[in-house]
Amino acid sequence: MKTNRIQNLQNLLIRDGLNALLITNPKNIFYLSNFRGVSETERESILFVTKTECFLFIPRMYADHAKISVDSSVQIITELSNGLFGSFVEFIKEDWTIGCEAQNMTLAEHRHIHKGTGVELTLTYGLVEELRIIKSEEEIHSLKKAAQITDQTFEHIQTFIKHNLDAGITEHHVIEELRRFSSSLGSEKFGFDPIVAVGPGSAEPHYISQNRKLDRGQTLLIDMGFVVNGYTSDFTRTIFLGKASPEFKQIYNLVLDVQLKSIAAAKPGTSTKDLHEVSTQVFKDAGKKELYLHSLGHGVGLDIHEAPSISPRSDSTLKHGMIITIEPGLYLSNKFGVLIEDLAVVTEDGVELLTKASKELIEVV
Repeated sequence: MKTNRIQNLQNLLIRDGLNALLITNPKNIFYLSNFRGVSETERESILFVTKTECFLFIPRMYADHAKISVDSSVQIITELSNGLFGSFVEFIKEDWTIGCEAQNMTLAEHRHIHKGTGVELTLTYGLVEELRIIKSEEEIHSLKKAAQITDQTFEHIQTFIKHNLDAGITEHHVIEELRRFSSSLGSEKFGFDPIVAVGPGSAEPHYISQNRKLDRGQTLLIDMGFVVNGYTSDFTRTIFLGKASPEFKQIYNLVLDVQLKSIAAAKPGTSTKDLHEVSTQVFKDAGKKELYLHSLGHGVGLDIHEAPSISPRSDSTLKHGMIITIEPGLYLSNKFGVLIEDLAVVTEDGVELLTKASKELIEVV
């Protein structure tokens, strides 16, 4: 399976006139080779793909792990005579054009390689990510499992909140319960820092959760995702603590209407720009466009934000096998926000929602 991905990348190298690509992005290394280290922020491995071969450079301490996890088509190199960043020179020819991942490699690393090896790297943009846009059945299976864990965790957290609402629980208490329960279902970790936002905090799209107490008479927004086999879900629901106010109900029903219309409009061949415009137009017709602060959605996979972007600046089209979010929201500053988000796979004639939790207005009383 990984062999086909490497071959697909090698075809892109030929297309772009490259002899090889030096891959430093840990997610891309995992995608191509199946190797995952401990940290996603430190340099623990480098993958070097030529037009005919693939080499994984890792410290010796990862040798046993790599032998049982790495795809058989990948040659594992643990004797790093020229260091992690320089040992690839043993496998190149003098006149080669070698690409590097411009969006991942730092300027200091680029200069270090040139100084240590004499190789002048060519900047490339999104070659592996281009392959990652369309998900395989195996990838979709992992995302479906992540979505199932998400749905079950959302059902559980409603009960947890109901039973503890009078006990002074805070946003952080909810996050810790999300972590505990999702782990019991097989989640590896959160796919991103979850957002648990009560009251005015829910009006901030990228709110940082705090120790705010959950109280009746307020909204509660929960944005979360969980990782299975490296792939993350993404999901949001907004509920009301106590009996919902008429204003909240009005905003909630409008956001839900926009999401359902956007889901109905999503299918292969649809322009992502046009799909975003579907949501914008409904909000505009309702006189609420100025409260819509972000795009309709984005791709999801190994990263929480991947191509395609479903936004007014996007020029892509939906294709069968893409995994996307559909997440319209409205934000009333210093009052509350409402976001409804589901994860979906683009099928042959539309989209299938992977997160299936109810979107009916929930009141926790």
